[in-house]
Amino acid sequence: MKAILISAGKGTRLLPLTEELPKCLMPLNGKITVIEQQLKVLNLSNINDIKIILGYNVEKVEKKISALPFINKMNIEVIYNPFFDISNNLISLWMARQFMDDDIITINGDDIFHSDLINTLIADKNDISLSISIKEEYDPDDMKIIHHNNILKKVGKDIEFDKTTGESIGIIKYTKKGALILRKTLDEMVRNKNNHQLFYLKAIQKIIDNGNIINTVEIPSEKWAEIDFHYDLEFIQRNFNRFKEVSSKLFT
Repeated sequence: MKAILISAGKGTRLLPLTEELPKCLMPLNGKITVIEQQLKVLNLSNINDIKIILGYNVEKVEKKISALPFINKMNIEVIYNPFFDISNNLISLWMARQFMDDDIITINGDDIFHSDLINTLIADKNDISLSISIKEEYDPDDMKIIHHNNILKKVGKDIEFDKTTGESIGIIKYTKKGALILRKTLDEMVRNKNNHQLFYLKAIQKIIDNGNIINTVEIPSEKWAEIDFHYDLEFIQRNFNRFKEVSSKLFT
């Protein structure tokens, strides 16, 4: 199993914090950064073959990664996206297409998560398994979904609230077959320049529209968090111990 971390963006909604540092280098508990937390949890889940798609201030991220004390336990490769500031993350994910030849898991660069989430996705036997969260209310920025009997029907920020049944967490597992479907879909989409500004979940929707089945896996809210805005980062910093499994086993 390989992991692909999509971490090329700047994180403009976190300005001025991201004026010098990309979002993946934001500190979570004073010193532990987002990308360090992600790598440690992946190691805990026995995923050590990791491709990291970087763009904004790539040198600072590379310096941080190279200094991690557990780095010799992992096979980490940086993929630089030179178009990070003029395109969306569909292009970033496409940059890693050569690694979509086996079981993979793709992870948004601003997700914080437990190994339980990763292990639950890995255990799901479907070719494409999308992690979701269900809550009482959704906001316009949520990557909303419509699903039925654990089958994804639609995904996008433009789904009407009264039709929304959950939100995508931004972590997706693919078997080898599923990864090849993703690669083929991305290769087709990047030929159209109008798609260069799209979120990569548009590729997921295209996969569905082409008749493929995508399974949804519900994850408890306490097992993950995402960082979009200042209040998200502040919440995680105040409540870092909610990830007790992570802090007790990895951050001592």
